[in-house]
Amino acid sequence: MGLTYAEADRCGIAHLWPADLPKSAVLHVKESNKYGSIRTEYNGVWYASKAEAHRAHELDLGKLAGIVLSWTGQPRFRLGCHENVYVADFNVIGPDGRRVEDTKGFATAKFKRDLKLWRKYGECDLWIIRGGKVDIVPGRPR
Repeated sequence: MGLTYAEADRCGIAHLWPADLPKSAVLHVKESNKYGSIRTEYNGVWYASKAEAHRAHELDLGKLAGIVLSWTGQPRFRLGCHENVYVADFNVIGPDGRRVEDTKGFATAKFKRDLKLWRKYGECDLWIIRGGKVDIVPGRPR
């Protein structure tokens, strides 16, 4: 379904409107899943939720400001063995180093297990972004 800027404003999500998208354009969103997240398109890429699309927009703004050097989406990590695959939302390189980010609205049992594995095998810090707050889970000690 398509969402206009006026509709986004009425729904309280106008802050998610990409800065480079004219307000006369239509932002495409799809139906929600069982956790209530709504697939959202930003800059030609579909994200699993509005929060994830909003974070991608923030990372793009961070690149313009120089606080993010680069970022990629959907990085995959093997945590301990080949069967333990964790797919995060973003891999971010900043002036202070590398981090992995995951936006969360609902923590599933699999995600809780992945957190335990990340503490043991993670390559760098994992930032969990929920409701505008950031929890940092350190990777394995070096």
